[in-house]
Amino acid sequence: MTISKIDRPLLLLFLGCITAGLTGQARATTPAVTLLPTSPALGAVLLPAVETQATFLANLPTPVEAQAAGGEPTHDAEKCFVMLAYDPEDTSVNLRDQPDGNIVTGLPNFTPLGIHTGPALVEPGWNFIHVLEPDRSAYWQSGYIWHELIRRTHYQVADPQDSTVNFRQSPDGPVIDTLANGTEVRFMGEAGTWTQVELADHRTGYVATALLTDPSCF
Repeated sequence: MTISKIDRPLLLLFLGCITAGLTGQARATTPAVTLLPTSPALGAVLLPAVETQATFLANLPTPVEAQAAGGEPTHDAEKCFVMLAYDPEDTSVNLRDQPDGNIVTGLPNFTPLGIHTGPALVEPGWNFIHVLEPDRSAYWQSGYIWHELIRRTHYQVADPQDSTVNFRQSPDGPVIDTLANGTEVRFMGEAGTWTQVELADHRTGYVATALLTDPSCF
């Protein structure tokens, strides 16, 4: 697998999280202040401690803010390394201490997630993930989430029966544009069998969920 044009500062932050000694076990307590390793690109990065889980969850950004925090829809590091907790039938996702185990905490939809071993690959079944700070700069907590409750930050549109995909004003609504297969879009939410997406020019609309595939880094 080749990942091109990775945003070096954000990638270094992810690698810094790995070398800072993160473990593969879910933590229900709040970590102390973490000093990431110095790098020529970043220098020393000091991360503020989170006082309590309640404070952390209360300060999570709104869905639109959470998505905007990653930058432009073509942000390579985000689309390759960041996932989102998302339950289309609820407002939060349960983080568990083991597969189908006890609930550690509830994560509001659009909480950013990562996998410290590399790109954000979603496997069938229970996925061991790390919860990211809202700005994606560091890991906060770890646990298990069912694969159907994980979304990517970005997708590509692809219609195997055509060369374009309809971009609609609302679910099954008027077509406002057509998108060439391979066009990358930012995930913004779901409504039944439709997914709300944002284009590189910041227009928002809906495409059929069945016509979305993994982004180009996979």
